[in-house]
Amino acid sequence: MIELLVVIFLITGLTSILVFNGSGARKAVKVDRATKQLEGALKEVQALGNSGRAFPQDEADVEINYDRGYGVYVEEGEGEVIIYGGKSPADPDNVLPAEEKYTALNTYETIVFEGGVTVQDVNFPGNQKPDVSVLFRRGVNGAKIHSSGGGPHENREWVEITVGVDSTTKQIRVNKQGLIEIL
Repeated sequence: MIELLVVIFLITGLTSILVFNGSGARKAVKVDRATKQLEGALKEVQALGNSGRAFPQDEADVEINYDRGYGVYVEEGEGEVIIYGGKSPADPDNVLPAEEKYTALNTYETIVFEGGVTVQDVNFPGNQKPDVSVLFRRGVNGAKIHSSGGGPHENREWVEITVGVDSTTKQIRVNKQGLIEIL
């Protein structure tokens, strides 16, 4: 009888350890997938923006939409990545940050993270902002990195975006030269 109780105790203990470790592994897989989705979205807009392809909205007016660029917008606490088209610049040689930031009217695609994964942090050099727009435009070297509270000619040096669920996190960094890396 004692041997049976010991075997049941061992099986119960091992099962609880496996369930606990499996939960952490599932979270890590979800965070890894979300990080790869964000990286993929950034690389997609980099390719689309550098190609100069016209933004799908109002395709009839190709001249206006041709060099608008494509970007990614993320916001702390949200579980999605928004791919958007930049606004039409009044003067293509003097583009304002307001023409590069995300606006709902310019949404092209929304990617939703699975299983409660969210953007946990958006970190810029020197200060914190709750959101970021990263835009790539044909004829412009690198990325344009802006936040909603930025000044008139703000273009940040880099941004780190932390994606995670609970305490399981991963970071992606984008610099203004256009380098995208998972940290």
